Amino acid sequence: MKALCVDNERIPLMTLKRAVQGATHISAVADFEDEVEALAWAKANPVDVAFLDIELHEMNGLELAQELIRIHPKISIVFCTGYEQYAVRAMKMHIDAGYLIKPFRAQQVQEEIDHIFAKRAAGKKLMVQCFGDFEVFIGGKPAEFKRKKTKELLAYLIDRRGSAVTTAKIVTVLWEGESDDKKRDILYHLVSDLRRTLEEDELEHVFLSQNNQYSVNTGAIDCEFYRMLEGDEQARRLYSGEYMHQYSWAEYTNSWLGREFTEAE
Repeated sequence: MKALCVDNERIPLMTLKRAVQGATHISAVADFEDEVEALAWAKANPVDVAFLDIELHEMNGLELAQELIRIHPKISIVFCTGYEQYAVRAMKMHIDAGYLIKPFRAQQVQEEIDHIFAKRAAGKKLMVQCFGDFEVFIGGKPAEFKRKKTKELLAYLIDRRGSAVTTAKIVTVLWEGESDDKKRDILYHLVSDLRRTLEEDELEHVFLSQNNQYSVNTGAIDCEFYRMLEGDEQARRLYSGEYMHQYSWAEYTNSWLGREFTEAE
C-alpha cells in the first residue's frame, strides 16, 4: 500500500513517517507539512492510506480527508491527533477513519495498517492454477506481466505457501544456482512488475515484503493446490501428477504431492 503522511510540525511528521515506513504492507510513503501541497500531490499519485494531523493550516485534517476521499474514493484515513473529540466530528461528516492519539507508538501504527490491510483483503482473491502449467488470472483473464520471470517469482512464492523467502534464496532458485549483483537487480525489477500488475486490479494485498524478504498472503489466493492441502476432495481429483510443470524447481513439491495424495490410493 502507498501511504501519505501530513502534519504541520516537522518532528511529529518525521516520527510518523518512520513508523509508517517500517510497517508491513507499506511499499511507499510521501510526507508533507503543508496540506495544500499534499493535496496537489495526491491528485497526481495513487494513495491507499493517509495519516493526517487534525490541526493544519488552510484546512484542517477533516476537510483534507474529505478532499482525499473525493479524489481517491477507496482511500483509508487515519487521524493523528491529541484530541479525541475529533472522532465525533469525523463520524458526523461520515468519514470512516482510524485514530492515533498523540503520542503514539510504532506498534499502534502497525495495528492500524494491519486493520486496513485486512479490510482490503477480505473477499478479494487472486485466481491461480497450479496443476499442469502454472497460470494466473486477473479479472477472469490471464495476467499480463511485463517480464516473463515475474510470473515465475509469483509461482515460487505460492509454492512456499506463505513462508518468507530471502532475496538470496529467490535468486538462487530462479536462476538455478547463479547468484550475482546483476541477478539481484533483475529481481528488484520483477518485484516492481509484480506489485504494479497486482495493484492495477487492487490485489496488492496478495504480495508481502519486509526487510528484503518476500511472501504471499495465502488467504488472498484461490488455487486448487491450497484447497487440496486443506482437504478439498474436488481439488484433489484435479491433480494428475503435474504441478507447475514449466518450472524445474517445482518438481520437489510435485514429488511430495505424488507421495502424499496418489500413492495411498
